[in-house]
Amino acid sequence: MKTEEEKPLLNRAERKGAPAAYRWVTLLFTSLLAFGGYFVYDMLPTMQVELSAALDINAVQYNIFYTVYSLTNCVCCLFGGPLVDRTTNRLGAILFQSLVVIGQGVLSLGAHFRQYWLMILGRVFLGMGLGNTTVVKNSILNMFFTGKELALAFGITITFARIGSVMNFFISPTMVASFGFEIALWIGFGTCVFSLVCAFVYTGLEIFAEKKKWVRTGKNKKNKFKLKDITKFPLSFWMMSCVCGLYHANIYAMYAVMVDLIETLFNYSTFMSGVLASVIYMVSIPGSIIVGFLVDKIGKRCYLSMLACIFAVAFDLVSCWTNWNPIPWLVVAGLSYSIVASVVWTSVSVLVDLNAQGTGNSIMTCIQMVFVATANLLVGVITNSMGYKPTIAFLFICSCVALLFLFGVKVYEVKKNNDRLDWFTPSKQAKVDASKNIRREDSFYIQ
Repeated sequence: MKTEEEKPLLNRAERKGAPAAYRWVTLLFTSLLAFGGYFVYDMLPTMQVELSAALDINAVQYNIFYTVYSLTNCVCCLFGGPLVDRTTNRLGAILFQSLVVIGQGVLSLGAHFRQYWLMILGRVFLGMGLGNTTVVKNSILNMFFTGKELALAFGITITFARIGSVMNFFISPTMVASFGFEIALWIGFGTCVFSLVCAFVYTGLEIFAEKKKWVRTGKNKKNKFKLKDITKFPLSFWMMSCVCGLYHANIYAMYAVMVDLIETLFNYSTFMSGVLASVIYMVSIPGSIIVGFLVDKIGKRCYLSMLACIFAVAFDLVSCWTNWNPIPWLVVAGLSYSIVASVVWTSVSVLVDLNAQGTGNSIMTCIQMVFVATANLLVGVITNSMGYKPTIAFLFICSCVALLFLFGVKVYEVKKNNDRLDWFTPSKQAKVDASKNIRREDSFYIQ
């Protein structure tokens, strides 16, 4: 008889669910949910100089755009996960993507009228919507792909999001130069509306799948999420959440000033700085898919996460203390980001039971945003007073601490959790269940 400790792991093998073709169509529209949000999230670095001059703001005030986004995201994500765990993903997709559209609309109005406070309000709405859109997206993937190609599906959704970011770094500098930053922001608003349309398409797909009994949404689950279920999350989940926060504090805080940083430290033009800033995301476009496929086959999440943090440490070291050509090291950072995108977030599906995975994603996102908000604020202060070199040194410390947390995760997993993160793959669990003649029903799939 399986123990309570084994239950979250053993509920993940041999389930039917939706047909493969239907899953991949659903994945397409799920991936496009965050496309517009990520496009506009990374727009501000491409117009930092023009925006700062037009609004007469300094580096600290500029970084508040990212700080308020992160803090709002942090608070609101605590509600998004439990909402979809108890209702439906489609409700969350429409609600939160609507907030993204409102946020970008308010931000664009603020830029048009040169009202700094109105742009900050727009970032607040964006923070309310975009982080929760990511939580919903992750919950959809867990519902359709757990026990199948989950890490690969995560890699593909990250790829779509990063395509939005890369397009922004290539297109936005040209739009700003040709039409001004106000028009560029309104074009970003259009991409958010496109993602909202995709949310409505996904709604139809989920309703059909539910009628066919391919999936079971939160409102129909047998074991509904309860707040006390959070106390059952293993220590390794909380440490992985800290790893997620520290790593993304490094990447996102640097991206907030990346274009100006490259232009200042390496004397590239604004356009070329925007192109180079996109290298990390360009590498992660194929990289996330490849790593996701690999994780589904071999597991090894702890070891791969350690490798990602080592790459991040190397990138920070070279950026801070050398004058080497940045392009090879931006590629290294892109490889690092590819690994984290496909490994860290999928660890929730291995460590947390299915009836609480929306909440698990919410908590990880919340912790991530606390670290990112703090880092963005500190980066603004450090950059404004001391320049970019000390800023990168601070981010280097974040990467080192993340690596230390991962050693703690590995020790805990080996001693207390059967090394689940490195051991688990869908095929391995299916073989174990077949050898023991175990048939299972989980909280989402009807067997």
